[in-house]
Amino acid sequence: RGEGLSALTRMLEAEKQLGYVSEVRQAVRYAAADLKGEPLPGFCLPKGIAPILPLFREAILNGLPEEKENAALMLGEIIKLTTAAAIQPSVVHITGPLIRILGDRFNSSVKAAVLETLALLLSKVGVMLKQFLPQLQTTFVKGLSDANRPVRIKAGLALSQLVLIHTRADPLFLEVHNGVKNADDLSVKETMLQALRSVITNGGDKMSEQLALTVLAMLTCPALLAHPEDPPRSGAGGCLGALLHCLPTAHRDAALLHHVLAAGNPTSQSTQANEDWLLTHGRSCALFVALKETPDQIYQDHFEEKIDKALLGYLSSDKIPIVCNGIRGIGYLICHLLKKDKPVPPNILSQFVRVS
Repeated sequence: RGEGLSALTRMLEAEKQLGYVSEVRQAVRYAAADLKGEPLPGFCLPKGIAPILPLFREAILNGLPEEKENAALMLGEIIKLTTAAAIQPSVVHITGPLIRILGDRFNSSVKAAVLETLALLLSKVGVMLKQFLPQLQTTFVKGLSDANRPVRIKAGLALSQLVLIHTRADPLFLEVHNGVKNADDLSVKETMLQALRSVITNGGDKMSEQLALTVLAMLTCPALLAHPEDPPRSGAGGCLGALLHCLPTAHRDAALLHHVLAAGNPTSQSTQANEDWLLTHGRSCALFVALKETPDQIYQDHFEEKIDKALLGYLSSDKIPIVCNGIRGIGYLICHLLKKDKPVPPNILSQFVRVS
């Protein structure tokens, strides 16, 4: 059947192949309708997806913008239905055109579709794309500064997959760090912070100690952690919470004590109330994320009382965002304690029930 389909696609003239992308995409969806997420057997045969690739290549390189987008999305759906072993022989034929198209100027829908498909490909075949790592990193980092938010989000998602195959990840972390630091547009800064958190979560252990401390210094700066706008403030707090597990024990404990669990320290009496709650909110974001991602390293004997006190303090705040973060933090703490078969402190449980 594969040979027959290959013969059929070879018979089609290039310009006619463009007209069949939608039909092939619909046929794939129909064939996969009852699989419930399982691979499509035909695609998992040797060269199982090879007959479809000429249609993809023609559409992605020579089609109209909507045809390029459709082809990229179709390929993403095919990747989901194919095993890594079956994709391996076609990795170069798939990746090359996708990278090439991102180097040209096309609308945001095309860019977002291509970035999403590259992220899917990375999640499926990982190290098989190592030969493309420099081009992919340059492409994804560039996407973080795109004027269109969906493109920036997809670029961040792709970077979170790319960091998994890095052996020397410091240049990637440094580029994203510099992007956060230098971004003037708040919406760009927000998505840069989202990307930073995702690469820290997936590959923070690959970051050198020196660079981790540099990132820590940026995230704990009041200009960011107590930013007057919520998205960058919450983003910085989330990154700080994710970063804690990457730090050596002494630096992690110091960051917890001085930057997460510490009280606000405003510089001017006239702005004290506002600065205090903004900084507390940023720190509350850091604490609940830390309890979500690495509770074993955070909720230790010498910090248990301080963490309990901070969480209870959040619940008694008159600022709803802080209360919400307190609820999240306690929820993650309770889940952690139950998994470890440890008792939940009665005061934590009673206050959690009261506000829930």
